[in-house]
Amino acid sequence: QQFSADQVQRIDLKYADSSVRILSNPDDDHIIFREYMNRANDSYLAQTKLENGTLSIHNGSRPHLLPLRVRVQLLIPASFAGDLLVNSASGSVNFSHTGALNQVRLEANSGSIRINGAHFKDLDVNASSGSVRIKQTTVAGLLRARAHSGSIRLADTTVAKFDVDSHSGSVRGTD
Repeated sequence: QQFSADQVQRIDLKYADSSVRILSNPDDDHIIFREYMNRANDSYLAQTKLENGTLSIHNGSRPHLLPLRVRVQLLIPASFAGDLLVNSASGSVNFSHTGALNQVRLEANSGSIRINGAHFKDLDVNASSGSVRIKQTTVAGLLRARAHSGSIRLADTTVAKFDVDSHSGSVRGTD
């Protein structure tokens, strides 16, 4: 699915039981959302809505007895400077976007969060039962990172202020 980037100020992605990748889109005009799954059924596809500048993306229904493997990609133009909220349940979040975003909140329950080469005004990361890895990232304001039952690793990361906490895990920062 494709959305005009100039109509979106905030992206709200809530997705369960899949890995989520946020990537840069070389096309500066559109936000692209892709789903890959091993079973074809229209009810399994994500439900999207663009309203009042907020693009909402929520996963579709899930079968109870059949195994369903899903992978999701969100391609954001480098020129997009809005807010982003990603909430993933039972899946990992991989963020590799070269543009500068405003307020970003990444949450993962039973999954890890990996951020590589990004720029944020403020970044809030929360992983339950998973690790947080942030490298080659710049945060102009506050970096808030939480991990419950997982570790936090920061490498080549520049932040103005930080609040980092790991419960039942370790925190390590280099460069």
